Amino acid sequence: MVCQDCGTELTGAFCPGCGKPAQTQSAQGVGPSARSVKVVISIGLCLAALWILVRTSSSPSAQKDPETVLSRGVVCASSVDDEAQLAIASSKNDQDAMAGLLLRKDIFVLKQGTRLRQILTDAPFADVYVESGFYMGKTCWLPESVIPSQ
Repeated sequence: MVCQDCGTELTGAFCPGCGKPAQTQSAQGVGPSARSVKVVISIGLCLAALWILVRTSSSPSAQKDPETVLSRGVVCASSVDDEAQLAIASSKNDQDAMAGLLLRKDIFVLKQGTRLRQILTDAPFADVYVESGFYMGKTCWLPESVIPSQ
């Protein structure tokens, strides 16, 4: 290490050339500059704003699809895979499989009069956003055939 003032090689706490206290490298310019902190904060705020914009523009309630009201109670599944398993269990009249899906909370019952908004169709199933009732705010899958036509 060399003295910042005279350039003499330092061997202790004081410079042998000028006698001034030795300044260590760690004492100068180690922390981030104020400009770099501002840049990082600005980038973070921009990313947060972009994330919020994407989430709100793709939220189910922002969709243009018309709202539908169930004319009868239906079983809705948490995922398209669970809906497929429900369809298989139902076709085979496998009540143990249906009870397992229900107990694991992979399926639930939407009552008659529940308002839905269709998000996506992956024939023969539809992804819906529940807009009323006990499961309001959840999305689930159900057979496309149980959604009343507009």
